[in-house]
Amino acid sequence: MATWHLGKIAYMKEDETGRLKQIREAHLIDAMSFTEAEARLIELLTEELETSFEVKTLTPFPLTDVFGLDDDVVMGDENTVWYQVKASYQTVDERTGKTKRTANNFLVYASSVRDAYDALSMALRGFLLPYEIEAIRRTSILTVRPYAATN
Repeated sequence: MATWHLGKIAYMKEDETGRLKQIREAHLIDAMSFTEAEARLIELLTEELETSFEVKTLTPFPLTDVFGLDDDVVMGDENTVWYQVKASYQTVDERTGKTKRTANNFLVYASSVRDAYDALSMALRGFLLPYEIEAIRRTSILTVRPYAATN
Protein backbone atom coordinates (compact mmCIF):
# COMPACT_ATOMS: atom_id res chain seq x y z
CA MET A 1 0.00 0.00 0.00
CA ALA A 2 1.32 3.41 -0.95
CA THR A 3 2.18 5.99 1.69
CA TRP A 4 1.98 9.40 0.07
CA HIS A 5 3.71 12.57 1.26
CA LEU A 6 3.04 16.06 -0.08
CA GLY A 7 6.24 18.06 -0.37
CA LYS A 8 6.12 21.79 -0.95
CA ILE A 9 9.26 23.49 -2.18
CA ALA A 10 10.33 27.07 -2.86
CA TYR A 11 13.05 28.51 -5.06
CA MET A 12 13.96 31.72 -6.82
CA LYS A 13 13.62 32.07 -10.60
CA GLU A 14 14.29 34.96 -12.92
CA ASP A 15 11.23 36.14 -14.88
CA GLU A 16 11.11 37.72 -18.37
CA THR A 17 11.95 41.18 -17.02
CA GLY A 18 15.04 39.98 -15.16
CA ARG A 19 13.52 40.14 -11.68
CA LEU A 20 13.85 37.30 -9.23
CA LYS A 21 10.54 35.74 -8.32
CA GLN A 22 9.85 33.15 -5.65
CA ILE A 23 8.30 30.00 -7.07
CA ARG A 24 6.37 27.53 -4.90
CA GLU A 25 5.56 24.03 -6.09
CA ALA A 26 3.87 20.94 -4.68
CA HIS A 27 5.06 17.40 -5.43
CA LEU A 28 3.57 14.10 -4.26
CA ILE A 29 6.02 11.36 -3.28
CA ASP A 30 5.34 7.74 -2.33
CA ALA A 31 7.77 6.75 0.42
CA MET A 32 7.90 4.58 3.53
CA SER A 33 8.86 7.42 5.89
CA PHE A 34 9.26 11.19 6.10
CA THR A 35 13.04 10.79 5.87
CA GLU A 36 12.81 8.72 2.70
CA ALA A 37 10.22 11.10 1.20
CA GLU A 38 12.43 14.12 1.81
CA ALA A 39 15.52 12.33 0.46
CA ARG A 40 13.67 11.20 -2.69
CA LEU A 41 12.17 14.65 -3.22
CA ILE A 42 15.58 16.32 -2.94
CA GLU A 43 17.28 13.72 -5.16
CA LEU A 44 14.66 13.85 -7.91
CA LEU A 45 14.24 17.62 -8.00
CA THR A 46 17.98 18.32 -7.82
CA GLU A 47 18.26 16.53 -11.17
CA GLU A 48 15.40 18.55 -12.71
CA LEU A 49 15.75 22.07 -11.33
CA GLU A 50 18.53 24.36 -12.48
CA THR A 51 18.69 26.18 -9.15
CA SER A 52 18.81 25.44 -5.46
CA PHE A 53 15.53 24.97 -3.63
CA GLU A 54 14.25 24.51 -0.11
CA VAL A 55 11.76 21.93 1.10
CA LYS A 56 9.24 24.08 3.00
CA THR A 57 6.82 21.39 4.20
CA LEU A 58 6.40 17.67 4.03
CA THR A 59 3.07 16.26 5.19
CA PRO A 60 1.25 12.94 4.95
CA PHE A 61 -1.31 12.88 2.15
CA PRO A 62 -3.79 10.03 2.71
CA LEU A 63 -5.00 8.51 -0.55
CA THR A 64 -6.84 5.32 -1.35
CA ASP A 65 -5.70 5.27 -4.97
CA VAL A 66 -4.25 7.39 -7.77
CA PHE A 67 -5.76 7.33 -11.28
CA GLY A 68 -3.74 8.61 -14.21
CA LEU A 69 -0.29 7.21 -13.44
CA ASP A 70 0.76 5.76 -16.77
CA ASP A 71 4.45 6.54 -16.36
CA ASP A 72 6.82 6.70 -13.39
CA VAL A 73 6.27 10.46 -13.18
CA VAL A 74 3.27 12.45 -14.32
CA MET A 75 3.79 16.16 -14.83
CA GLY A 76 0.83 18.51 -14.87
CA ASP A 77 0.31 20.80 -17.83
CA GLU A 78 -2.00 23.74 -18.43
CA ASN A 79 -4.88 21.57 -19.64
CA THR A 80 -4.62 18.55 -17.36
CA VAL A 81 -4.20 18.77 -13.60
CA TRP A 82 -4.59 16.63 -10.49
CA TYR A 83 -7.96 16.60 -8.75
CA GLN A 84 -8.56 15.28 -5.26
CA VAL A 85 -11.86 13.41 -5.16
CA LYS A 86 -13.63 12.38 -1.97
CA ALA A 87 -15.99 9.43 -2.30
CA SER A 88 -17.80 7.62 0.48
CA TYR A 89 -19.88 4.53 1.02
CA GLN A 90 -21.99 3.16 3.85
CA THR A 91 -21.64 -0.16 5.59
CA VAL A 92 -23.64 -1.76 8.37
CA ASP A 93 -21.86 -3.11 11.43
CA GLU A 94 -23.30 -6.62 11.76
CA ARG A 95 -22.71 -6.71 15.50
CA THR A 96 -24.32 -3.39 16.45
CA GLY A 97 -26.57 -2.81 13.45
CA LYS A 98 -25.33 0.78 13.07
CA THR A 99 -24.48 2.27 9.71
CA LYS A 100 -20.97 3.57 9.24
CA ARG A 101 -19.90 6.03 6.55
CA THR A 102 -16.39 5.43 5.18
CA ALA A 103 -14.69 8.17 3.17
CA ASN A 104 -11.89 7.58 0.67
CA ASN A 105 -9.68 10.13 -1.07
CA PHE A 106 -8.55 9.59 -4.63
CA LEU A 107 -6.24 11.56 -6.88
CA VAL A 108 -7.38 11.79 -10.51
CA TYR A 109 -5.46 13.27 -13.45
CA ALA A 110 -8.03 15.03 -15.63
CA SER A 111 -8.68 18.12 -17.72
CA SER A 112 -11.83 19.24 -15.87
CA VAL A 113 -13.98 18.52 -12.83
CA ARG A 114 -16.40 16.63 -15.07
CA ASP A 115 -13.59 14.49 -16.51
CA ALA A 116 -12.34 13.73 -12.97
CA TYR A 117 -15.86 12.70 -11.96
CA ASP A 118 -16.26 10.50 -15.03
CA ALA A 119 -12.81 8.90 -14.61
CA LEU A 120 -13.46 7.99 -10.99
CA SER A 121 -16.95 6.71 -11.81
CA MET A 122 -15.44 4.43 -14.46
CA ALA A 123 -12.72 3.23 -12.09
CA LEU A 124 -15.25 2.42 -9.35
CA ARG A 125 -17.90 0.87 -11.58
CA GLY A 126 -17.09 -2.63 -10.31
CA PHE A 127 -17.28 -1.60 -6.65
CA LEU A 128 -19.85 -3.73 -4.87
CA LEU A 129 -21.16 -1.08 -2.45
CA PRO A 130 -23.00 2.02 -3.65
CA TYR A 131 -20.74 5.03 -3.29
CA GLU A 132 -21.26 8.76 -3.45
CA ILE A 133 -18.77 11.29 -4.82
CA GLU A 134 -18.92 14.05 -2.23
CA ALA A 135 -16.29 16.53 -3.33
CA ILE A 136 -13.88 17.28 -6.15
CA ARG A 137 -11.21 19.93 -5.82
CA ARG A 138 -8.35 21.00 -8.03
CA THR A 139 -4.93 20.61 -6.41
CA SER A 140 -1.67 22.48 -6.90
CA ILE A 141 0.29 19.23 -7.26
CA LEU A 142 2.70 19.36 -10.20
CA THR A 143 4.19 15.86 -10.13
CA VAL A 144 3.20 12.51 -8.67
CA ARG A 145 6.04 10.08 -8.08
CA PRO A 146 5.14 6.52 -7.08
CA TYR A 147 7.62 4.33 -5.27
CA ALA A 148 10.00 2.56 -7.61
CA ALA A 149 11.91 -0.37 -6.16
CA THR A 150 15.59 -0.37 -7.08
CA ASN A 151 17.35 -3.64 -7.84
